[in-house]
Amino acid sequence: MWILMYFTLSGSGQGVSLLGTLIKLGKVVILPMVIGQLCRLTPLLEVAEKLRSFSKPFSSWLLLAIVFNTFSDTFLIGFGISGTLLAQLFAALLVSYLSLVALFWNLSGQLFPGLGLRRRCAGLFCATQKTLAFGIPFIKTALGHRPDLSVILAPLLLYAPIQLVFGSSLLVPRLREMIEKEEEVEDGGGI
Repeated sequence: MWILMYFTLSGSGQGVSLLGTLIKLGKVVILPMVIGQLCRLTPLLEVAEKLRSFSKPFSSWLLLAIVFNTFSDTFLIGFGISGTLLAQLFAALLVSYLSLVALFWNLSGQLFPGLGLRRRCAGLFCATQKTLAFGIPFIKTALGHRPDLSVILAPLLLYAPIQLVFGSSLLVPRLREMIEKEEEVEDGGGI
């Protein structure tokens, strides 16, 4: 919404219709989500539970397909920015990612002191996944006609690998270690 409002108010959004974009997003993103949530209220939930071992990896593959599609489109069109600027953007996103992770971790501990480590870890990783899964379709739907689409997508496309690489190599081992220590203390060990 902020992006659409910025383009609309700044006058740089030629061809961007706020209402048209909201209708497209409703069809592409919101309607399927609402239908999925309504299906959970029916016997289809039992079917979904039985297919969980298949549907869980399928969900990950779908997200990967969305990212791959967007990367492919972007490399076909070109990033539209120089290698130096791309490296600077990567560095800025890395610092932003690590700073936001630290901020989330500290605030979640202070604002929700009773929240266990497992839930804080889940919140840390789930919040960023939804941005990617919703962000790419949103930007492509709202701004897909723009010739500078690759420049608009570049931060999101760089952020995803940063999150995956640094999240899995730096954060996951450290958080797993913290959870194991907490569970060991809860079980009466480590005294």
